Amino acid sequence: MKDDRRPMLLARTCALYGHLRPVLGPAAAVASLGYIAYLLVDGGPAALATLRQPRYEYLAAGLLLYTVCLVAGGVFWDQALRVFGVSVGIVRAVELHLLAAPTRYLPVFGAQYVGKIGLIVQAGVPPLDAASAAALEFAVICAGGAIAMLAVLPLSGPIPVAGGAFAALSGLSFGPAALALAIAPLAVAAGMSLVASSGLRTQARLGYGRALIWLAAVTVNWLLVGLAVFLLAGTAYAVAPEELPLYQFAVASALLVGLIGPTPMGIGVREGVLTLVLGSVVGASEAAALAVGWRLMTVAAD
Repeated sequence: MKDDRRPMLLARTCALYGHLRPVLGPAAAVASLGYIAYLLVDGGPAALATLRQPRYEYLAAGLLLYTVCLVAGGVFWDQALRVFGVSVGIVRAVELHLLAAPTRYLPVFGAQYVGKIGLIVQAGVPPLDAASAAALEFAVICAGGAIAMLAVLPLSGPIPVAGGAFAALSGLSFGPAALALAIAPLAVAAGMSLVASSGLRTQARLGYGRALIWLAAVTVNWLLVGLAVFLLAGTAYAVAPEELPLYQFAVASALLVGLIGPTPMGIGVREGVLTLVLGSVVGASEAAALAVGWRLMTVAAD
């Protein structure tokens, strides 16, 4: 029975992508595929990586809503898209602790979107598509936050800081303009996350020397996961070089929508190292899922 259901599930997913691309544009459609990988791969390991009473209720709710979205997608497009957005928003909002202290993350959000839009444009995607994809992501997060607040979902999950992290790598692929564009967002994201999220008390507890080591470890994690994504994207490009801009956008989306793995904010050094290891594995797995899934859906849609 399972063998009969798998082709149907893939067909539903491909149909959803085929509808997303002409309606939302290629940028938003590829970003949505990144969310699919995020839902399927990241939620459970990310919650486990916090080492703080991990709970899976929000992940189960997101996957249930996503399944409903796939089943209904062949008939009720509008409702399916709304359900899909809500399920993603809930997972993102809870992971980011957006309900606990939203003002903490405004600088990080700002850096993330500045770097994201600029680098997507550098990848060859039209600016309007890049801006619309970022706006769509932010709207989904806000909507999910409101729904999560009403549902009183458990607050658990790490804080992925993606702002500008892709930039340090993108300079190798997109040229010095992208690297220059990313220096400020990267500095703001790293600095504000260290000061605002961890807090002065955490710095005092760890000591500034350990805090610097921790920050260096986070940077290495970004670089390793980013390298894995680039290798996967290069393999995909070898298969279909005519779609280079969308492959580049898939890389940017994967790294900047939160697929680089969790960042250990406000936890001890030992727990932080374990979180970084888990984050690297999760990030590489998500990148593989995104690259393979996007290629399969593109072939099926064509």
